[in-house]
Amino acid sequence: MFRCLAKLYCLEACGWIECWIDEFIAELGDKRIGCQKHRKTLMESVKRTYGFEYEKHLRPLLINISGLKAVCATEAEMDAGVLAKMVASLENLKTWRDKHAHTDSLGTQSLLVAPSACKAELESAMKGLFLLRRTFRKFA
Repeated sequence: MFRCLAKLYCLEACGWIECWIDEFIAELGDKRIGCQKHRKTLMESVKRTYGFEYEKHLRPLLINISGLKAVCATEAEMDAGVLAKMVASLENLKTWRDKHAHTDSLGTQSLLVAPSACKAELESAMKGLFLLRRTFRKFA
């Protein structure tokens, strides 16, 4: 039973992050992009983004909305430690999610991430994402 709960916690936590990012990008698109056609293009790009790593997924979406200058200014303004921990936590969670999503935990000896470890990474990632959102609004 614990194995199923550990796997479920990790998958759900990562799903929450993906939904949060989608909502954040949609909110930015609504405020920043006036043309409905261009907002639709942005949302199609969000739908084709399967993941939540900062460098690979979120950062390119932010650049598409407001440009590299705004993203670089945001990163420079943010606390470097919080940004680095957010990036690392998102990468860890993505690795764990991929491992759990693509393996069957029944009858195997695969190692699962404890919910407490997943929770700690989730909290660190969300702390950084909330700071990113707050800081990005100054420059976008």
